[in-house]
Amino acid sequence: MPKRSSWQDGRKAQEQHMVQASSDSAGCMGTSAVENWLAGLWAWHTFHNFPFPGDTPTIQAAIVAVAFWAVICVAFWGIARLGEVMVPSVNRFILGRHVHKDTAVLWSTHGDAQSVSVHIPWTKTTQRTGATLILTHEDDCTCPFRAVQQQLLTNAALPSDAHFFGFLTSDGWQPMVKRSVITRCNEIWARYGLQGPSGHSFRIGGTTHHLTRGTDVKVVQQLGWWTSDAFYIYWCNMQAIIPLHVHNAARRADIIHKVDAFLLDASPEVKTRWEEIEKAREEMSSTLPPVRKKARTGKTHR
Repeated sequence: MPKRSSWQDGRKAQEQHMVQASSDSAGCMGTSAVENWLAGLWAWHTFHNFPFPGDTPTIQAAIVAVAFWAVICVAFWGIARLGEVMVPSVNRFILGRHVHKDTAVLWSTHGDAQSVSVHIPWTKTTQRTGATLILTHEDDCTCPFRAVQQQLLTNAALPSDAHFFGFLTSDGWQPMVKRSVITRCNEIWARYGLQGPSGHSFRIGGTTHHLTRGTDVKVVQQLGWWTSDAFYIYWCNMQAIIPLHVHNAARRADIIHKVDAFLLDASPEVKTRWEEIEKAREEMSSTLPPVRKKARTGKTHR
């Protein structure tokens, strides 16, 4: 091996720099590009007889943190039950039950809105029919769109039949376990004097957050795959949700009144185009599943 020099010593990769560089590349570079970059970095260290800092505790902790961040962001924004995106224990990952890396993932852009759809093979309500998580890009540190990007990039070497939210280890890979996630969340919450989450906290919190920021009720119902009035049990902040949606309804009524007044004097071409838009909107609304009334038994619906 070539003899080391002080110039080379000053250019060894630092683990914190590798973590930051890989993280910042999410969404800007393709997975293969980052893998090639890391492979080249490894080759340089090998050639100069330097230890490669890719297996240090800091790197491993960062890999686990990315997977942890991804699964909780997806559970919250996707209004998912934890058991639908995580596994009960390390040895109980089942392909037909738990989402795997090779699942259908669709990246979309509609105007300024970016989203990613991730198919999960099983939910409590749909069973083996599964469902699709629709995650939009959010201007927030918990953005699920970016979280999925980071997970797929950081753990790109996971085999196709591994857990989608799994992470690489020194001897292979490990799925993301529900109990481990809740324990970690409890540790974080405790630092700030907050009560730890329960298994349903993310689904309840995600529902309430979507509603309190004005997301249409039917859209939230679709995000959580509800087909019964059990949906309303998740409304935890009525004081904010109801006034907000009543106010939005009043604004919509005012807008409709102004549109009707405008159409009275509009050209035939404009009226025809508006009729086409209304027809398309009605067709989309007709695809929503009907809300079934569920018998009240005194049991909490999950």
